[in-house]
Amino acid sequence: MGKEVKYVPTKSGVRLIGMSDTVRDAAVAGAERVAREASRIHPSGTYQVNPAVVVAGRENEKRMGAVVADKSERSGGWRRQSLRRGIQAARVRL
Repeated sequence: MGKEVKYVPTKSGVRLIGMSDTVRDAAVAGAERVAREASRIHPSGTYQVNPAVVVAGRENEKRMGAVVADKSERSGGWRRQSLRRGIQAARVRL
């Protein structure tokens, strides 16, 4: 049979992937889905999606991510609730 190949990730390789444009684009796409769902649930909200560097992983390394913020003048409780429901709805619609 053929030679067995074993994949061993390197920290620098994982870091490159985590900071890549592809990961950023996937995170932004997911955040946009959450913002759409939150807007559908509470149309009075003003939802904004921005790419962001987040800390994640076993080594607490910087990785690309995204942030969804409600910029409307509503109280904090409603903001959190509409974003939480948006996340739940986005999960269901995957």
